[in-house]
Amino acid sequence: MLTVALAPIATTLGIDPWVIGFVALIGTSGFFLPFQSSTYQAIHQELNGRLFFHRQVRSVGLVYWLVSLVALLASLPVWHLMGLV
Repeated sequence: MLTVALAPIATTLGIDPWVIGFVALIGTSGFFLPFQSSTYQAIHQELNGRLFFHRQVRSVGLVYWLVSLVALLASLPVWHLMGLV
């Protein structure tokens, strides 16, 4: 939905809609709370909570968010060279 809403605006600003889709995909795949990730929920339910606790995974979610942010920021010069931004 975010991509559909922002793609027309991005095009008028000279940003390729692919960039908007990619940023939306990466930006929404992280999680801070257990109910935000269906993959996390499936793994936790299948293992009956024996492998990890919710508090342990919160730090992983934060690290994932930080790595995603750094990766997106590092991609900006490459996208600029490719003419996407």
